[in-house]
Amino acid sequence: MKKMHQLTFYKANFKQYRFILEDADIRGKVSAFLLRYVSIEAFYKKLLIAYKEKEGKKLSEQEKNNLRVTISELKKTLSFFEIKYDDALVERIFGSSNQSYQECSIKKLRDRLVHNVNENALCAVLERYDSINSDLDSFLKLFFT
Repeated sequence: MKKMHQLTFYKANFKQYRFILEDADIRGKVSAFLLRYVSIEAFYKKLLIAYKEKEGKKLSEQEKNNLRVTISELKKTLSFFEIKYDDALVERIFGSSNQSYQECSIKKLRDRLVHNVNENALCAVLERYDSINSDLDSFLKLFFT
């Protein structure tokens, strides 16, 4: 495809997402989802840094900025802090399941939304909004009850 035709299609897709996000309810839910998830991930990464450094590994600023969330490290970190967790909950939130928009983990849905925003990602956030919030609430209760 010619690059100018390709650009036209990209611009049309972008305008479609902007139009969808002009709806206050949709924009609010998508924004709340993203902010809530990244806040929880940032909280976890602080725990991960503390865990790694208590285990004797001093992390550079670059290493701290490039931390990834993996289930195996998450479970070790939670165990280190003596946090009891539900395996299924952890998988639903931070797992690597990337099957479909309706079945992927919350982390993968966030990745899809941020790195490849499209109608499917927006619809999945809206359709799964209540269950996503329930899972994120349950995860936070592990620390704040």
